[in-house]
Amino acid sequence: MKARYIIIPLIFILIITGLFFWWRSSANKVIQYDLYEVRRGSVASTIAVAGSVVSDKKLELGFLSPGVIKDVKVKVGDKVESGDLLASLDSALLYQQSASARAGLASAQAMYNKVLNSLRDVDKQVFYDTLEQSRIAQDIARNNLDNALRSSGLEISNAQTSLQNAQIAYSNAQDIYNATQYTTPQSVQLAQIVLNSAVMSLYNAQNNYNSVINLYNLGQASIYDVQQALATLNSMDTAHKSAQVNYNSALQQVSVGKINAKASLDGARAALMMAEDIYNTVMVSTDIKINNMRDAYIATQSAYNLAVSRHNQSLASPHTSDINSALAQVNMARASLGIIQAQISKASLYAPISGTITAVNIKAGELSGGFSAITLETAGNLLIEANISEVDINEIEVDQSVKIKFDAFTNNAEIKGKVVSIDPSATIILGTINYKVTILPEDNYMDLRPSMTADLEILTNQKEEVLFAPRRSLSRQNDSYVAEILTADGPKEVTITVGLIGDNEIEIISGLNLGDQIILGEL
Repeated sequence: MKARYIIIPLIFILIITGLFFWWRSSANKVIQYDLYEVRRGSVASTIAVAGSVVSDKKLELGFLSPGVIKDVKVKVGDKVESGDLLASLDSALLYQQSASARAGLASAQAMYNKVLNSLRDVDKQVFYDTLEQSRIAQDIARNNLDNALRSSGLEISNAQTSLQNAQIAYSNAQDIYNATQYTTPQSVQLAQIVLNSAVMSLYNAQNNYNSVINLYNLGQASIYDVQQALATLNSMDTAHKSAQVNYNSALQQVSVGKINAKASLDGARAALMMAEDIYNTVMVSTDIKINNMRDAYIATQSAYNLAVSRHNQSLASPHTSDINSALAQVNMARASLGIIQAQISKASLYAPISGTITAVNIKAGELSGGFSAITLETAGNLLIEANISEVDINEIEVDQSVKIKFDAFTNNAEIKGKVVSIDPSATIILGTINYKVTILPEDNYMDLRPSMTADLEILTNQKEEVLFAPRRSLSRQNDSYVAEILTADGPKEVTITVGLIGDNEIEIISGLNLGDQIILGEL
């Protein structure tokens, strides 16, 4: 009893003493801060965008006049030399027009002879034949115009449908890509469940086998029981190994699926860009084609009316005042024949330079127009083109520095480049206004090829040797920035005037001095 009266006060004293020392320790504790010292250095702002590699010389080749494609000699990827034949038109119509022009020249010459001498019956027949050929040429031109009007609507509809399909395919590819990146396929989940079940079954079979062995050693189980337990254990082990293989295979399929989804997304993006280019080209080429056909029809009308006049004139009495007019008609007919002969010579498309065929937009039997039939690129210096949105384009200037990385090279090497041109006209991509910017790399990779993807970081502004602090160390309040600094009297909040806001740092104009300690947080 006496021991209890002594122990209880002693415990009470120990508790009071512990509370006193805990209070003293808390009162003397010094708060530690995570600090950043204001310093001088470089502040830079950049714009990150993706681009693609293009040739510095890219020729869009086409025929000067409309016609039906007779033969295409090249395909994408072919190497050609200067002067090689690339494609040709069916010149049958041109030869018909040439024959008509020759007849017109003969008619004009006959008229001129009539002015000088009276016409013979055979000369009159020439004028009649010319009239008939002009009428036929006019009918052919009218049919060509009607066909062009019908086919243009179909071409525009097909191009629009292709563009819509490409947009849907790109959207689907994007959805599939996102699904492969952020969701676990059901096959992996099921394989995981089967594997977990196999692991548990193997564990139970092992425990059962161990129990049977113990009972056998104690004489409480037969050798048949041991054999049965061992057979079950082997069966569960086989099932576990099979489940592990299936689970690993499911994981591998997921990895392959991600790679395939990325490739499909890139392919859908390229197909969408091509569909947009084709749609824009068709819209322009159909107008050109119809205008050319209309001009050709008007020309044949004029030729027919002229043939009518000449035929009528051939039947009229000669007049000496017509000599100069008849001579002028001879010269005009000779010039028309020369124009058609020039068109015949241009009915074959030849390579003006050596290079690689990168696009073939024509097929045998199609009607050529004002659009690019074949694209020829050189294998020399390469450039990089990128589309900059209207939000950022005002920050881009010629001669700005650019950091370049290529997805095709796994060494993650970075090269430098500079902006060499900015297109003044806009390009609309998926409803967004963009402007094309061209970058010249300072170094060339030996394996660099057109259409490769490049990751670009364009330096839009930079200041050297200025006071700066990390952007995360400042907070914005209304229209100003504030920071908390550590002074001799403790933490203090200050208002700061900032200059250039970089990607990671921010320039300090006033409010902070060199060496000031900004409080980032408590340790």
